[in-house]
Amino acid sequence: MKDYLDLVLSKFKPLIDNASYRINNPLGAAFIFSWIIVNWQAVYFFFFSDQKAEEKLSFLKSLYAVANDTGTTSINYNTLIWWPLFAAIGYLVLAPAISNIATTIWTWVDKYCSSKRMSFLEKTVFITPEERDQMYLSFEGVKTQYRDQIKDLKSEIYSLRQIVSLQDENQGLVVTPNINEHIAEEAQLTVIEDLEPNRSPLSHDELFNKLSTKSNSYVFDKWISEQFDLDIDYQTHFAEMSTIKTIINQLLKDNHTPLRDFSLGGTHINRQLLESTLKKLEIKNLAEKNDDNTYRLSESAFIKLRNILSQ
Repeated sequence: MKDYLDLVLSKFKPLIDNASYRINNPLGAAFIFSWIIVNWQAVYFFFFSDQKAEEKLSFLKSLYAVANDTGTTSINYNTLIWWPLFAAIGYLVLAPAISNIATTIWTWVDKYCSSKRMSFLEKTVFITPEERDQMYLSFEGVKTQYRDQIKDLKSEIYSLRQIVSLQDENQGLVVTPNINEHIAEEAQLTVIEDLEPNRSPLSHDELFNKLSTKSNSYVFDKWISEQFDLDIDYQTHFAEMSTIKTIINQLLKDNHTPLRDFSLGGTHINRQLLESTLKKLEIKNLAEKNDDNTYRLSESAFIKLRNILSQ
């Protein structure tokens, strides 16, 4: 039975496919909805009226039949075809344009409201500069406290290892090298050596040129990572290190650098990021603020940078 029905329906398959294409076509679908809207009276009366079929046909004839001067009747193609067709074409043409206009207006309104919100937030002071400075000092104090505790624990660990190695020595085992070297190496302490007495100190320009070389770039990055407890291989920390490195290089070139002159790759650094980074440098005693609100590299930082090149 199923095979018989499939055989019968296969005869009508081209007709069904063609009708489906017409209905799914944007113009066909728009024309059908437009026709229903324009001829709503005929649709409503034909489907929902309780009148007999003859009365329904008479009503439809009265809607679409137009009497001529010659006494004959003709079909009103305006209501039946042309008005729905024009409405469908108008919908297909105007709907995308209206949608694009509405999207453009909404995008503009959204950007305008976003800019107003950002402007309001920038003008709103959540904390005073004194409170911000105190917050930075508190953070650095906590970091320093835990860093010192970690170093003490590492020193204790390697002291205990030295005791164990001394006990092993009595059994003929090899003695571990100097404990101070182990402690300095494992705790990653920076040993700053005095400059050679017969070597003249580097100037700011000479130091800047040496730090800019490829061979010293990694040493410079490593020193920054140690000063600020950053991971040189971590992408987020690398971005912060680049900002710090740029600021230190700028301070090396000019001891009276205003905020507007700091730039990263030709682009001015964000004002809030710049102020927070300079504050960190001040807390670390690596930068100092001049009386004219410009910044300079501290003598302590200059000595440390010279020492890392002399090692």
